[in-house]
Amino acid sequence: MLQRADNVLIDDLFQPLAHRAQRLTGKTNFWLAKWACILGCIALLFTCVQAVLFFGIASLMGKLVVFLLLTEIFLAFFHIRELEREDRRFSENREGVMNKERIIGSRKRAMMLILLLFFITFLLPLAFATPIWGMTVSFVVAEIAYLSYYYFHACTPLPPGESKARKWLGAFLAKLNEKLSPTYEPSSLEC
Repeated sequence: MLQRADNVLIDDLFQPLAHRAQRLTGKTNFWLAKWACILGCIALLFTCVQAVLFFGIASLMGKLVVFLLLTEIFLAFFHIRELEREDRRFSENREGVMNKERIIGSRKRAMMLILLLFFITFLLPLAFATPIWGMTVSFVVAEIAYLSYYYFHACTPLPPGESKARKWLGAFLAKLNEKLSPTYEPSSLEC
């Protein structure tokens, strides 16, 4: 059941979204995954600030939450480096190779999906009744961002090509150059 949900999410949501973004911007799914990871880090930093404000930095719970969240942010930078290596590998090898992360990472994605469903089902409704609702909401946003990271990382990029944005910019600059450049009209000099 989770494998089917995983395949549906990749094939029907994340893969078409990554391909559409790549055709528009020229950036691969690894770029999208990198920004999803960065968004997760920002949401975790907000969660960390909320934990310090609520629990206090001197309490054991405050220290534990800050340590765990900062460790996750530290690990996110390793994920970003891995994405940059994958992007280079796919740009060098263009012969229709499937992304191996789709097969290898299916358990990680299933675990993250179960965690997200748990957080949305049980913790998010309780969060609004407690004073730590901001921390819980930002943690769910971080969870969604990291889930997006794992799913965008599992997508296979299109072969490199010119993006629509570059085509539009090139056509715009050509027209602008045509309008702004002085036209040369030979004049006849009569003496």
